[in-house]
Amino acid sequence: MFLKEAISLLLENRPENPILFLADHQVNSNILKAYRLITLNKYDTKSFADNVFQAYTLIEKDHGNSGVKGIDFIKLAQMLCIDYPSEILHGILRLLDKREEENVEFDEFLCGIKTILLFDNYFEEMEQIFKYLDNNKQGKIKKDIASQKSELRVPSIEDVESVYQSMAVEEDGLLNYDEYLILLFKVTLDNFGE
Repeated sequence: MFLKEAISLLLENRPENPILFLADHQVNSNILKAYRLITLNKYDTKSFADNVFQAYTLIEKDHGNSGVKGIDFIKLAQMLCIDYPSEILHGILRLLDKREEENVEFDEFLCGIKTILLFDNYFEEMEQIFKYLDNNKQGKIKKDIASQKSELRVPSIEDVESVYQSMAVEEDGLLNYDEYLILLFKVTLDNFGE
């Protein structure tokens, strides 16, 4: 059964390194296997939803095909958000709004995974903007730069200032990359203060 599944995954996803993919696919943890399935392709490819469905059914097997439990969904979300500051991870988990003991239907699972990956894409773009704004290559930008208007949909200066005032920053008036991401994440939420 493993060989058939592996060949099917190789044909659907066409990973850059098929041998490494097959070696990685032999791990025991279904959550880790699900993580690898989900991260094989970008969320906007044809095979992405199929990979997420396969990931869902893998995790579901751990519970006798009675659905994915919230605890497993949370673990997977944490794996997908491993590079984020903890404040962003906790914010995303609040957005996903799942308790450990709850069941997660496939549609919720797919939407949650896409939400995380959309934020990931957003953060990648924000990293490029941060690097551009960091003229001196010191890993910090002035707080005022984070709220300058541009062609992008930018939150109001008042929203940025309000969030900034609630943050603990390393150096007053300057933001490192993690602080910059936290600031942008919080001002994009309707209920960041809750």
